[in-house]
Amino acid sequence: MKRINCARTVFAGMLMAAMGTLGAKDLTWTGVPSTTWDKTTANWNDGSGAAAFADSDNVTIKAGTEMTLGLNVVPGNVTYDIANAFNLKLSNKNISGVKSFEKLGAGTLTITPAGTPGLAFYGPIDIKAGTLALNGANFYAAFSDFSSSKGTEYVVENGATLQVIERNSIGKPDLLNGSAASVRVKKGGTLQFGPGTGSHAANSLTNLYLEGGSLVFKGNGADNNIGLLAVWDTVSFSGDTPYVLEKPSVGNPFWLLSPGHPTRFDVADISGNEDPDVTFKIPFSRNDAMSGQTGKGRGFVKSGAGRLTLANMGANDSLVANGDVLVEEGVLDFTQQGNIQAKFDQTFTVKTNATLRFSIRNVVGGV
Repeated sequence: MKRINCARTVFAGMLMAAMGTLGAKDLTWTGVPSTTWDKTTANWNDGSGAAAFADSDNVTIKAGTEMTLGLNVVPGNVTYDIANAFNLKLSNKNISGVKSFEKLGAGTLTITPAGTPGLAFYGPIDIKAGTLALNGANFYAAFSDFSSSKGTEYVVENGATLQVIERNSIGKPDLLNGSAASVRVKKGGTLQFGPGTGSHAANSLTNLYLEGGSLVFKGNGADNNIGLLAVWDTVSFSGDTPYVLEKPSVGNPFWLLSPGHPTRFDVADISGNEDPDVTFKIPFSRNDAMSGQTGKGRGFVKSGAGRLTLANMGANDSLVANGDVLVEEGVLDFTQQGNIQAKFDQTFTVKTNATLRFSIRNVVGGV
């Protein structure tokens, strides 16, 4: 009988794994002699001197103003710690396999696409300081996995900003199932949309968690219809200051509801009293045309102990949505101050201990 030395086999496996880990270097970007990120140019420093990048290396970028991706790379951890403006040009290549992606420093990191695929990894994107700007119409194609892979989440920390400049800059063109990307905006953080150049288009997320952070829309100088955001699963509001989502001075954004299933608006009791915790002055819009469906949207669910108030943006504007409306908890309140109607084609359901409130005539239905 042949005897197998299990201890030796296990040790050999552990040694090989350790050697693989030890093989990864910690590199700092120099950008000299070239600003192209590839696997042959010694434009990194490994602590001993100039070095070239190899897959699995952990990389930190502090110097310079730009970087062009010269080929597909598979780093370990990626950190941009920049004090000034820095432009990452994807140049029809991708970054994949990343364990974590951190944005540090007060500067702005702008990611500019040039074809596809783009950034294709599953790790978290943590914006701890400064601004991460996604700049490119229909960027979702270039962000095929970065912003749409399961489990991917942007976290915007206190004092930091995630800026989504153009339409379709984040998410995936899968309007029935959503993008599977989520954004979590902590207290003091900001999620900004615009100023874009397109019309009748949105950015899409699976979940949006506003934990005391700000949601801002910046118009582009033209009074055209801009889809602000489509959230397919859950929009969560919490923190210590009630939210009022106002119409911007320029532009006419709308909030899209999922055509695949009801969008959930989870509102915490932020005010601590009967005052509104979240007030929408941006209309909901059915998105049948975007999804190619002939049927109606799927409505929405109001959950959480807080009060969600749907108010007007101004004369002749409408809070338009289709599909059933379920008030699961707390208060859903329709408040009208001008020529506005909220139109819902189907059924309102109000569960025990929940409240549905109509504050004025002609709130539901058309005339």
